[in-house]
Parts: sequence; structure tokens; C-alpha cells
Amino acid sequence: MKRILTSLLIVAILVTSVTVGTHALFTDSGTVEGNTFTAGTLDLKVNGQDSATSSYTLTNIKPGAWDLAGQVVLKNDGTVKGHVWYEITNVRNYENTCLGPEADDNTCGTGIHQGELGSLAKASLQENVAPWTRYPSSNILTINAAEGVRYEVEDLNPGDTLPIVVYGVWPNGSASDDNMAQSDSVVFDVVFHLDQI
Repeated sequence: MKRILTSLLIVAILVTSVTVGTHALFTDSGTVEGNTFTAGTLDLKVNGQDSATSSYTLTNIKPGAWDLAGQVVLKNDGTVKGHVWYEITNVRNYENTCLGPEADDNTCGTGIHQGELGSLAKASLQENVAPWTRYPSSNILTINAAEGVRYEVEDLNPGDTLPIVVYGVWPNGSASDDNMAQSDSVVFDVVFHLDQI
């Protein structure tokens, strides 16, 4: 009897393992072919180019002046929405000529960074379309102090354009400070950036 029970147990184990090993379900498969990922583009154009030269020029600026220096048109020529910001870089102050009122100016010379205009004048950027937003909207720094500061502008969708004007601002200061800047010039770059949102 013991032998019969052992044989039955062995048969049961073999049937179970065969059943588990040969158990099958229906299956099928399908293929999606030719998958492609294409990178979008972020391309900022300034006046239709990658960069513009001498777009903002202001001559004969004087204390108390708020004069238009010029306009550029920014365009998101890419396929991805981006956020525009700008910074003033590469500031150079030139003395040019030391006139009589600058007699006390101990920096008179022909080298870079000897003029005083960059420490007095300001550059204010503004949209040239409604709602005429100014960047920055308040607390405009002098050109020297603004160098390297990040100023937020706005978002640009693919294909959108934004005309930006620059005003040169020279607030009234003290006569001695203002006189030191007679005939001086300040040259700087405005670098616009477009970052992916």
C-alpha cells in the first residue's frame, strides 16, 4: 500500500509539473515603425539677423535729457516658446576731450574708463507697442552700475516679434558732476537672450 501511495504521489507531481510547463495563452504582437523625435529650435533674431551693430546711437545728450536712441525688433524665429531677457555688457567710458569745466578732473586722458558719462547716464528699454512696458519699470541704474544685471522682458511665442526702443536718460545731478562728463561718451552692448520656457 505504501508503494501505491508513493507511486500515486509521484504521478501527481509529474502531472502537475507537465500541466504548469505546457500551459499556454493566445498572444499577438504589432509594431510601430519609423518613430522619429525631432528637436525644436530656439532662435532669437535682432533686426532679422543673429546680431545688430550700432542700433542705438544718441548724440548731444545733456543733463535733464530723456531722448530716443533707436529701435531693434526681436523675433523668436524658432519653434519653441522662449523668455526674453537682456543685460548691458562691455561698457567703455571715454573722456574724449577735457574742456575748461573739467579742470578738476584728474582722470582726463585718452584711455578706456576715464570718462564719467557712464556713471551719470542711464539706458532705459521699452516696448514700442502697447502696453509700452519699460524694462526695468523702476529704479533704472546708471549704465556703469547696470553692467551684467539681468533684466526680464517677456515671453515670445514662435514667430512673434517685439520692437524694443532704447531711451538715453541723464538725470539732473550736481553741476560739478555733470560738468565732468562734458564731451564724454559711453559705449556698451545690449545683449538680448531667449531662454526656453
